[in-house]
Amino acid sequence: MNQPLYRQQMDKPYWYTYLKNEKTLYFAYNQCKDSSDKPFPTFVDELFQTVEENQVQRFIVDLRHNAGGSSDLFGIFIEKIKQHPELNQKGRLYVAIGRKTFSAAVLNAVQLRDETNAILIGEPTSNKPNHFGQVDRFMLPASGLTVSHSTKYFHPSRTETESIYPDVRVPLISYDFFAGKDSVLETIFGYPSDEK
Repeated sequence: MNQPLYRQQMDKPYWYTYLKNEKTLYFAYNQCKDSSDKPFPTFVDELFQTVEENQVQRFIVDLRHNAGGSSDLFGIFIEKIKQHPELNQKGRLYVAIGRKTFSAAVLNAVQLRDETNAILIGEPTSNKPNHFGQVDRFMLPASGLTVSHSTKYFHPSRTETESIYPDVRVPLISYDFFAGKDSVLETIFGYPSDEK
């Protein structure tokens, strides 16, 4: 059985594929860090070159497996999507979030929610949009134990909520998981793409 897209290449920080039949560009953003073989700015240029060369009617950003890293890395993507008004609109731009979307990825979800016209779809994120982060470590001299601690408070959201909540809620259920089904993508493909 083929794995659904969101369960493929999970070891890569980011990857994409163009789904020709659906005229959809699927971008999995799994870690907020640079890939050793392709820096994120280079990847984003390649991503939008694919947009220019194909008939892209939907753009999906999948954050469902992203547990964080550096939230600053994503800014270049936000700026690029803003330069493509044909994609930056309701019914064309989607962000998949879920229970594994954490830390810096939650900050990126807030950016997409507040700075673009994306529809958030899936499940609530695993932590609040306003939270402590940017973890640092030090070693205790006597015991040799390593202590991790937050060094910064992030406050990107005007409202205090327990999670980032999707505009369209699609829960992950065990039947879908074991059947290799992705209800989030199926919901997106059934969404009216001409809605403004």
